[in-house]
Amino acid sequence: MARYVVGRGLSIALVLVLISIIVFAATHVLPGSAATLILGEYATPESLRALEQELGLDRPLAVQYLAWVGGVVTGDWGYCRRDRYRSRSSIPTSFRRGVSPSRLRGTGSPEQRPLEPSPPSGRDAGSTSRS
Repeated sequence: MARYVVGRGLSIALVLVLISIIVFAATHVLPGSAATLILGEYATPESLRALEQELGLDRPLAVQYLAWVGGVVTGDWGYCRRDRYRSRSSIPTSFRRGVSPSRLRGTGSPEQRPLEPSPPSGRDAGSTSRS
């Protein structure tokens, strides 16, 4: 039994590593760079180089990958430039909002209650089966 669990754990770890490599490679193979997306296509070469250095895009791919995996594992998913906050600081708040006890019980204010399917409308309102 222990051998089975260890084998399954290793296969899951291998799949996660392969998926992370595919996702990382896809972000580097696609046209354009993160710096170009952030600054726009009319950015000066100097500003692009400065932002690439700030983001670490000038480092070797292996170093970038290890830093990226390290950030994912530790929950440090970067800095939101638009809203000016670290992504790590928003995760506990978002989780608390999404999984509050009142939402799980179905009590609390209407905006906290779980969504219920709306009744059928239009042509399907009167029918109970489709034959």
